Amino acid sequence: MNWLDKVLPPQIKQTDPQRRKVMPEGLWLKCPACETVLYRNDLEANLRVCPKCSHHMPIGARERLDHLLDAEGRREIGREILPVDPLKFKDNRTYPDRLSEALENTGETDALVVMSGAMHSIPVVAACFDFSFMAGSMGSASASVSCAGFGRRWSSACRLSASRRRVGRACRKASIP
Repeated sequence: MNWLDKVLPPQIKQTDPQRRKVMPEGLWLKCPACETVLYRNDLEANLRVCPKCSHHMPIGARERLDHLLDAEGRREIGREILPVDPLKFKDNRTYPDRLSEALENTGETDALVVMSGAMHSIPVVAACFDFSFMAGSMGSASASVSCAGFGRRWSSACRLSASRRRVGRACRKASIP
């Protein structure tokens, strides 16, 4: 007899491992502010805001743009622009190693995600920086900074697209995890 059998009262029976129901991972989340356990679908329906304490959970760039733009007519701009390393930057690790790790972790090619679409039926080109991609750092794909603070990816893709179509521009940041 093991120690657990001695501690558990006889009316508490352990279930057979083959008969146990498997709970899917990630179904429940805990609010970091009030520590309330929240059902993931309820949290998503509430736009990742805790219904108990109104704490705002981190949100990624794509999700931010999904909430910002109307559902129909969205399309990504400039995804084919890939970062390069013209300076051959090297720290503890090489820049291409950091880029490949960030690509693997996030699925993004750069910290800036640019989409055209509409906000309440008004045409707009919107961009969002994603902190989860190398802490939102601007790589060569978005590093040609204009005086307004927007990178080459914003300038070439957004400005030209927005100017040609005569639509507004918006830039947001994603939450810091």
